[in-house]
Amino acid sequence: MGRLARIGLGAGWPLALLCALIWPLLSWAQESPPPEQVELPVAAQSPVDDPQQERIRFWDIDLQLLPDGSLRVTEKITVWAQHLQFKNGIYRDLGGSYFDLYSGMKSAEPKVLSASLNGVPVRFRLETVASGTRVHIGENSTALGPGQHDFELHYEIPHRVVTTLASSLEWTLDGEWQVPVDQTQISIHLPSGVDRSSVQIEGSPRAQIELPASGPLWVVADGRMWPGEQLSFELSFRPAAEHAQSQWSERWRNLPTGHRWAFAGLVALWSYFLIVWVRVGKDPSPGPRTVSFAPPEGISPGGLRMIERLRYDPDCLVADLIALATAGQLRIERDAAGITLYRDADSAPTLMPLAKLKAALFDRSDSLRLTRSNGSRLRQAVSRHRQALLAVHERQHFVSNFRYWWPGLLIALLTFATLILLQDNLEAVAIGAFMTVWLSGWSFGVYVLISQAWMLWRGAESWGGHAGALFMTLFSIPFVAGEIFGLMLFTATTGLVGLAVILVALIALIGFYHWLKSPTAAGRQLLDQVEGLREHLHQFDPWGQNGGEIDWMIGYAYALGESGAMAKRLRQKLNEVGRFDTGPGWFRDATGRVAELSDIVDRLGQWLSKSLGEGLAKRG
Repeated sequence: MGRLARIGLGAGWPLALLCALIWPLLSWAQESPPPEQVELPVAAQSPVDDPQQERIRFWDIDLQLLPDGSLRVTEKITVWAQHLQFKNGIYRDLGGSYFDLYSGMKSAEPKVLSASLNGVPVRFRLETVASGTRVHIGENSTALGPGQHDFELHYEIPHRVVTTLASSLEWTLDGEWQVPVDQTQISIHLPSGVDRSSVQIEGSPRAQIELPASGPLWVVADGRMWPGEQLSFELSFRPAAEHAQSQWSERWRNLPTGHRWAFAGLVALWSYFLIVWVRVGKDPSPGPRTVSFAPPEGISPGGLRMIERLRYDPDCLVADLIALATAGQLRIERDAAGITLYRDADSAPTLMPLAKLKAALFDRSDSLRLTRSNGSRLRQAVSRHRQALLAVHERQHFVSNFRYWWPGLLIALLTFATLILLQDNLEAVAIGAFMTVWLSGWSFGVYVLISQAWMLWRGAESWGGHAGALFMTLFSIPFVAGEIFGLMLFTATTGLVGLAVILVALIALIGFYHWLKSPTAAGRQLLDQVEGLREHLHQFDPWGQNGGEIDWMIGYAYALGESGAMAKRLRQKLNEVGRFDTGPGWFRDATGRVAELSDIVDRLGQWLSKSLGEGLAKRG
């Protein structure tokens, strides 16, 4: 009507009449289907909404869960094509990654069996994409005519059903095509013998779940799905009894190659360490033991502690500090703020470790307060004292066998590299490698922070000391939380099996680092003498024929962990003879809380250890 009005009547009315007759025919010709579409089914000629818009009319997925954990899938996709997106065929993105509790992040690699178009087998090709594997169905050389086409795809995904305490499957459809999907449904066939009462299934908000007493389970979209929308479900069930045993063997076969080789590396690591330990790490058999009324000649209390424990610790220094005090080389004063050491004699001790320790303590002044302000001097004293003890006793009284530990470390590093680099998922390899490097440095930092907090708590006596320890503890909490998060992310990458491999290997490295240490024959004889000295500390008589001067015993009692037993014995004998317990001249307590020698014997080592720990702690 509008077009005729614009043409108008008059001399041109024959032309206007001709246009009025031809125009409806032209419009009918534009809306009618092309000749090749006449043969298509009625449904294909009458899609809902706009026939010019491409869409997925039906998307039917049939999932068959096999007893071995594999998944057999049949997808039927009915396409309304207009040569826009669907020109030569259709594609599907399959695979991707999923999480297995035991083996971590895994790739779901599909095995495409066949494809068909309108009931006729058709060629397909595979392409690796970021999301997994893309399957192209159709011939590049053959155009897909406008109209409805039925695609069918058959494929399998090995080991897709995850088995832990129960079998589980997560499945997500997020149509990769930028077209709407009119109808979507998923049918799920469970393995035979599954107890239906154990089946649990949850779906996404748009999923309608049907859980019949028999037959397949159904997950159906509640309407048309638009591009970007997802349809997903999470299914769990208890496997049939006849399949439970086979699933354990399947679980081993399902582990990534790196995990299985890592197990072999773990066996090699422990086998190597056990063989080496039997050959060089076993302690010599103990000899006869007799009560010793004197300490081993030429061995300081700190050296005796090192030989017995086969390692150096700060209490070795504390024991030798007491030995210097009882020998008149220094004086110890304690007040409410802490402990101060004073040089007493100019002559050097006869034992080299004690001489080195005294020189390091008083190299700048005749006094040293055990506080963090003097931390550098204290750390220097610890270092020189440790080196002096090792120079005297290592190889003569014990051997570290450290050269046998290095090959074990190499085996462990190869095991870690195999575990990370031979996973079947490149994303897992990248994350695992990064987390291994990151956790190595981060864990060391967390260890240092926790150690400093512990030393501050040990050395805290005043409110200021407690405040500093509390601050360091609170400061460490975020770093500990980061450590936990890192371990969780590492577990998500390698699974519990990978984490267990790492932990068991670390136990071997740390354990055999100490277990490979062994006393020599001379060291074993010395340890037998130490046991005799320990018995003497439990039964000595301060005024008997075997008593004598008791000051020298205090350092050795602390070194052997017998300070409490010695103090108890001292109080017992003092009560028997009715003598007053007075403190020694080499110790002065300005707090007024301690006056008896037995209390000094019992608690001096603890006070020194706490003050030393506070002094050695680095400033936050």
